[in-house]
Amino acid sequence: MKHVVKRWWQGTYVPPENDPHSGIIFVLGSYERHWSSKAAHVLAKFWLKHWQYVISTCIAVVGILIALKKL
Repeated sequence: MKHVVKRWWQGTYVPPENDPHSGIIFVLGSYERHWSSKAAHVLAKFWLKHWQYVISTCIAVVGILIALKKL
């Protein structure tokens, strides 16, 4: 299961397209990610950059909901 999640997170490897008649050979390829993996990467980057604000906003929203429930 860990291998499947890792492969989903990284994406599938796409090798470079080399021209057989050219003297230049490209060795580095790229990874094609699934749309859900791209979305997860965006959310993870946002969380890592702004985790302080996300946590404080969640605490504030929970406090407001508790206050509204008591009314």
